[in-house]
Amino acid sequence: MAVDKNLFLYDLAVVAIMKNEAPYLREWLDYHLLAGVEHFYIYDNEDSDAQKKILEPYVERGFVTHIPYAGRARQYEAYNDAVQRYRFFCRYMAFIDGDEFILPRGNRSIVEAADEIFAENPDAAALGMNMFYFGSNGEAEADYSRGVLERFTRRAPRDWKTVKWVDAAHVFDIGNFYVKQIVNPRAVNYVVNGHTCDFILGKFKVSEHGERLDAYDNPAMTADRISVNHYFVKSRAEYLQKLKRGAADGNDAVYLSDDFSYFDRNEEFDDEILRYRNFRAGLELRHETDEERNNRAVEALIRALTSDLKNLPQEGKIETYLICLALSRKFQLRFGEISAEEFSLLWLNGALKQNFSFPDFELLLSELPEILRLKYPAVKNIRRACIKIIEECISKSYQLFDSQKFRQVIRWRYTKDLLKAFDRE
Repeated sequence: MAVDKNLFLYDLAVVAIMKNEAPYLREWLDYHLLAGVEHFYIYDNEDSDAQKKILEPYVERGFVTHIPYAGRARQYEAYNDAVQRYRFFCRYMAFIDGDEFILPRGNRSIVEAADEIFAENPDAAALGMNMFYFGSNGEAEADYSRGVLERFTRRAPRDWKTVKWVDAAHVFDIGNFYVKQIVNPRAVNYVVNGHTCDFILGKFKVSEHGERLDAYDNPAMTADRISVNHYFVKSRAEYLQKLKRGAADGNDAVYLSDDFSYFDRNEEFDDEILRYRNFRAGLELRHETDEERNNRAVEALIRALTSDLKNLPQEGKIETYLICLALSRKFQLRFGEISAEEFSLLWLNGALKQNFSFPDFELLLSELPEILRLKYPAVKNIRRACIKIIEECISKSYQLFDSQKFRQVIRWRYTKDLLKAFDRE
């Protein structure tokens, strides 16, 4: 990733939608803070006050953004809302649930493991991590005096998969082949579901070993570098409570009956996550304060806007100035008579006159509606430049018979027509 890391407020943020997770929330937050998560966007789906009360000290310390989010089956809406609102503030985003814990290998942080995999796969926009089902350990009743990680240390075999039959209309493949994602949110067109996204052209999801994953799963079911522990059932009593709560993604067919036996897998003992947590707890980890984080980002913003544009690498050039634009709005910085926002647009316009990467331009197109609303002279020039580039892209796609880009041609033509209609002159 060619963008200066210091421009991001957070290396890694977790996005989750939660309801009635109060008994588990503190353990889940504390574990992921130890594992290297710097921020959480918690979409509160009509929960009781208990969940909000637990979140309060984390909100005060700058770890959590608490977002009330009422309504049924709004998980995917929440994920897409987070991508659109916070994509330029977070280097990575992870989409997981309150019963899922990300486990890197080698006692590293999640970010260290992700950085290594993305560095090996420069065209990747997402990392798909296999999720492994843990069972009840034979517990019938809920014991809230102990944490989830201590209580449930038995899981399905690594290669476990089966079929869950609800009725003739609802037959599901279930098992450890499902993946959860860590993504570069700026490369996401939209989140399809918790397991996969639609990415800008030229970007895709990979497994921990670099295999391209184009769906919701990784059939290899590996856990060599990073994976997810999925505590889906917990005790039988807690599983019955899950049934009453329903599914955040609207897939209530999974919860239509008491199918505890499908998911209560206890064949293998596995306490690796406890050893990992204990190791991380013994380190002298320190999180930035909000003031330190903001000061660092502002310094990086000033450095980027006062640098020589020609010295920036082609990959990430436009992305850098879109991040600068977002930070400029947040911090309301000025350079004398000119705002940092306008300064960012001037640099962005300059970047369009030089070489830039195709994914960068795709990212710019997704942000154009917001940019065109701004009342700066540079906006007109950006609009004209985009029209010209789109025309060139369409022509090149036809000349080279680039079938991969054909699906974008209609979108480009539509965008070009809108840009021409959006004439401020």
